[in-house]
Amino acid sequence: MFRSSVGVYAFRSNAGVDVEKEITKKMDEQKGHCNFCQILSEAADTEYELPKQYNQEYAMTRYFQYEYMFSKEFFALENTRYLFDEKFSDGKIIVMPEKEKPQTDEIQKQLDKLADKRILVLVSDQRFDKEELLLRYQAVMTLKGDKRFIEENEVLLQELELCAEDIRFEINIYLEEHYLPESGKVIVLQTQKKKEKCTTAAEFNQILSDVCREYYGYAPRVNHELLNIEHIGKQYLRARNQVIDKMLGHEDLSVYQKGTMPEAMVYRAAFVHTRGDKGCQKVSLEIDRFFAECAGEKKSFQILYQRLQGKCFGARRGVIPLFLAKKII
Repeated sequence: MFRSSVGVYAFRSNAGVDVEKEITKKMDEQKGHCNFCQILSEAADTEYELPKQYNQEYAMTRYFQYEYMFSKEFFALENTRYLFDEKFSDGKIIVMPEKEKPQTDEIQKQLDKLADKRILVLVSDQRFDKEELLLRYQAVMTLKGDKRFIEENEVLLQELELCAEDIRFEINIYLEEHYLPESGKVIVLQTQKKKEKCTTAAEFNQILSDVCREYYGYAPRVNHELLNIEHIGKQYLRARNQVIDKMLGHEDLSVYQKGTMPEAMVYRAAFVHTRGDKGCQKVSLEIDRFFAECAGEKKSFQILYQRLQGKCFGARRGVIPLFLAKKII
């Protein structure tokens, strides 16, 4: 068989069943029952895009996740909440693998209706024609996951893995050539914006950075990559909590002004190097506003977290407790 991913021919195994026959049989069984967009998501190598310029300016890592979706599904969206609830990301890049000419005007209307600037839609001038390849990939993956089939034909497992690898390679080459921004064949659609055609990855990356500046313009600039994230590792979680304990206990914090121990680095990143930062000032005001709303009635901190992690701020969970502790003391 020809290995497209490495450009060589390889010998097939002649032991046991005919693997091609089994793949074809499985394809016939699954025809009409495949979620092609889901298969694309599983096979695609490119899962995320980083707005590099914004990330450098704001000393944090934001990322946009790729979603594959037919226009019919997109038009059925009433809001974008479920896209973000299902899997966290700072924004979504929706790729539409359409078999017919895309309705860009209708897509733009739907984008404007959803009114979520974190959503970008990529529309290609190439009509999608790889359903058969995706169906084959699904068949191969189904056979790989069939324990009974593999137990009876263990010698074929490696052949199925090689086959899946080749199909993924072909799918990703196709996406790169026709559906990703650097292909030069893609129109970028955004809420309340004119259509843009990117010819390079750098141009598209600039668009993503602009989106983040507009949507997350008051993110606190805490320059610590192990702290300014959603889920902190154990070492820095302990360090952050120790800083908070000292703050709430009104203990001497001057020991943290120097040194390289994690607690000192956490303290300086959050409170020393952020002096004058507009994002931190805005976060502080938002916490004050929430505390004022709590006067005379109980309110969940979840409300505050949703605000601080939402529009304008997009603060990471790792740093929010530090800002809360500062306001409480």
